[in-house]
Amino acid sequence: EKEANLDIMDYAEKYNKLYDSPAYVRYEIHKLYDKDIRELQNDLKMAETPEEREAIEIDLYQTKAELIEELEATEKKKDKE
Repeated sequence: EKEANLDIMDYAEKYNKLYDSPAYVRYEIHKLYDKDIRELQNDLKMAETPEEREAIEIDLYQTKAELIEELEATEKKKDKE
């Protein structure tokens, strides 16, 4: 039983370390944008007119730019700490 408690504590410590890591924060941010980016990429494939394609490309570019800004803000926070 004592060994099981140590294993659980070890696991919890590793989980917390991962959860608080910069890589996990970046993963969570990327996950927020992933669905939108995939949908826009799919819409781009299905676009029928040049105007529609251009509008989707603009949205896709803006969404990716927002993602990059958020990731960069996370890096700046990490550097300050």
